[in-house]
Amino acid sequence: MELRHGEQALAHSETAAASEATLQEEVFEELGRYRALDENEFERFMAGENISLTTSFREDDTGIELPQEWQSKLSVIRKLGEGSFGKVFQCKVLCEKYKEIYVSVKLIVQKEPMVRKEIQVLENMRGVSDYCISAVGEPPFIDNRDGYWIMMPYMNGGELYDFMKKCQLAHGCLYGGQEGRKDWTQVDPAFTTSYILGLFHDMVQGVQALHEKAGLHHIDLKPANVMLNCEGSNRCFAAIIDLGLACDPTKNGCGRAGTPLYIPREVYLRDRT
Repeated sequence: MELRHGEQALAHSETAAASEATLQEEVFEELGRYRALDENEFERFMAGENISLTTSFREDDTGIELPQEWQSKLSVIRKLGEGSFGKVFQCKVLCEKYKEIYVSVKLIVQKEPMVRKEIQVLENMRGVSDYCISAVGEPPFIDNRDGYWIMMPYMNGGELYDFMKKCQLAHGCLYGGQEGRKDWTQVDPAFTTSYILGLFHDMVQGVQALHEKAGLHHIDLKPANVMLNCEGSNRCFAAIIDLGLACDPTKNGCGRAGTPLYIPREVYLRDRT
């Protein structure tokens, strides 16, 4: 699915509530992976420029050579995925002798300002909240000729996006619950309604920490930017990631940026009322 013509997106955002609900349902039915736009791209999108919103994330098991600073500390286990931004790897911590500890290593090949900003936000958020992806070890960030390398905790449950996609494939998940709600236990029996609400509470706590402790707005909240980490089969928690567009609303405002299908209606209407 590819969108274009920002004015069409604006017009659609001004339709009746029933039409908006229908669109949300269609988006879920055809859940795709969409990338965020910075302020410049967003303005071009709203002006009608043909900008692709889709991105890819492919999995395979090819290896890569880590930066020299990490080669004695980490061992690459597998590649978790690859997209237009770069690659993500699962790595084992070599200095831990008594238990297995893993981290994720993200290689971002395009050295864009948004990525450098995310790294700065992560540095500022370190130790502020458990939800935050704090760097593990030193140095947590390396800039070399291959790109930006970021070390972070390994989230073994994958993205919320992937979990939502499973609902599309599981018989009875989409409309199997009470009052036509989704029955997430068809994906995993442990994911009852109360369990799902607990994950949502984790996300709200993460946003609250970002607002109150760091004074920042995330700007790009969406299923692909929520990671799940599970301890056994009884407890999972959700963490918010990807702070590249996070902004301080007290300093020059936050502008218009984000992933168009997930941007609030009031952002589309900003400066047009």
